[in-house]
Amino acid sequence: PVKPTETQVTLDGLRAGTAYTVRVRADTVTLQGAWSRPQPFSIEAQVSRLFDLSILLVSLGSFASILLLGVFGYLCLNRAARYLCPPLPTPCASTVIEFPSSQGKQAWQWTSPADFPEEVSPKEALVVNMSWEKGDGTDLDT
Repeated sequence: PVKPTETQVTLDGLRAGTAYTVRVRADTVTLQGAWSRPQPFSIEAQVSRLFDLSILLVSLGSFASILLLGVFGYLCLNRAARYLCPPLPTPCASTVIEFPSSQGKQAWQWTSPADFPEEVSPKEALVVNMSWEKGDGTDLDT
């Protein structure tokens, strides 16, 4: 029962996710009123905005930390790769033999044929003459 001066009623103890039906009737001292049509309703669980904000911040923080970890790993691996796998030497980049006066080009002065030991004079040349008869020896084409 509701006092005659009240125009609102608060229903306590309702649970979220449960369906309810409410009907209202107004009675006077002498007469009983008619019941209203049933009004179904349910209470939905409210998600706080703070919970939504915390999910957003956790997602952004995870993304940023993964991105920073990737950049840090890339930089560390590049630095370690220089020590673990040094670049291969090339003739242009090599400093093992330097020719300061000729800038990498060697100019040789040959003064006499004696400076060429790989050349053979005509009198020392070896000439071999071989004759093959048909049927003698082996065939050179096989």
